[in-house]
Amino acid sequence: MSIHSLRPGNNALPPLSPMQPSSNAAPAASNSWIRAAMPGDQLNVQTRSAPMPSVSFLLSLQDLRENQGYLKLGDSGDAVRYVQQRLQHWGHEIEADGVYGQQTVQAVESFQRLNGFLVSAMVGEMELRLLDQARLSTPPASGSVDSLDDIRQNRAYLQPGSTGEAVSRIQELLKGRGYALTIDGDYGSQTTQAVRNFQQDYGIQVNGRVGQMTLAALEAPTQRRPELQTVRSGQQMLQSGDSGPAVRAIQERLSAWGYGVAIDGEYGPNTAEAVRSFQRDNHIQANGRVGSTTLAALEQTPRPTATGIRPTAKGTRLGQVAEQVAHRRNTTGWCYAGVADSVSRALGTSLWGKSAYMAADILARTPGFREHKNIRPADLPKLPAGAIVVWGKTAKSPHGHISVALGNGKEASDHVANQMTSLRGHTNFRVFMPT
Repeated sequence: MSIHSLRPGNNALPPLSPMQPSSNAAPAASNSWIRAAMPGDQLNVQTRSAPMPSVSFLLSLQDLRENQGYLKLGDSGDAVRYVQQRLQHWGHEIEADGVYGQQTVQAVESFQRLNGFLVSAMVGEMELRLLDQARLSTPPASGSVDSLDDIRQNRAYLQPGSTGEAVSRIQELLKGRGYALTIDGDYGSQTTQAVRNFQQDYGIQVNGRVGQMTLAALEAPTQRRPELQTVRSGQQMLQSGDSGPAVRAIQERLSAWGYGVAIDGEYGPNTAEAVRSFQRDNHIQANGRVGSTTLAALEQTPRPTATGIRPTAKGTRLGQVAEQVAHRRNTTGWCYAGVADSVSRALGTSLWGKSAYMAADILARTPGFREHKNIRPADLPKLPAGAIVVWGKTAKSPHGHISVALGNGKEASDHVANQMTSLRGHTNFRVFMPT
């Protein structure tokens, strides 16, 4: 199986589409995708339009405040008009006509995006709570704020573009909690990202700005040392800023599961991100904190495989992406294109060349992959997710074959199939696992 001129950065598919919305998610106006775009292929673009949602019922503001539903595209009434008026107050130029049309959808999406909400184009209890507030005074982009008192009193907030002593103090607090940035009094992209990471780690609305709640969390004492037993019983959670033997035990369990963290007993940003990755991979709410549910999952023994290859976080991610790519392509004869696309998207690693067998030598000298030898052909269906199997070329298969194991006896390349255990009678293969 071959690929013509597959070079680094040459993605054959557009970025993966998000998962289809559930019944309570906001519908998009349209959804387009491309089956495949390979040299010699005919570009096949398909488009389908989402139906306009029907008006299910007229929600009142009280319903919204009690979290009894959402305002969405197609709704109308006094509650919609109130939301439109509040959007006007927050600077969005829309008409308050009581009809939730495309103009209101765009304003709501912009409001959600600017204030760190999940962009759903719907207004629920959380959005209404913020819309109800008076709009905070914002420091000028080129100005400075010398005191944090206005932030403590909820009269102002720091944002990208702010400068001065107050910004320097925020940077000192962030750096003291382990977030990498330069203390220069300039609220630039580095500080914005550090603030966003801190907010995510501490369960605060992620908007990249320092308001009253974010400042209070930054200034709170950080010397909590919870015990594992209190976490098991649900009385406490481990989170960013914690330290001690319990944190060390969590880091040891993360390491055993293949998540690379320093075992230093300090719950810093790297540990929080490893916890989030573990939670996502195990279908737990990814909040970066360890409660009883996450702890119970961590304390399980990682599933052994007949091959002796341990699952890894990057392998799990690669398996998920490879399955999506394979389903979207659903072709035959382009295995290297599918796998190269998946590896690039999931791991940021480029594969190149015109034949699948060439990937073995590339992976062997690429950091972040470990080759596992002495794997029996019969054990290939038992590989953990993310293991890459590269088959050598033969007289009958001059380009070889490549695929990504899905961890369930299946493999993904440009389509999903049962894991191959021989290539037209030959068993010349190499196995690589993301570390």
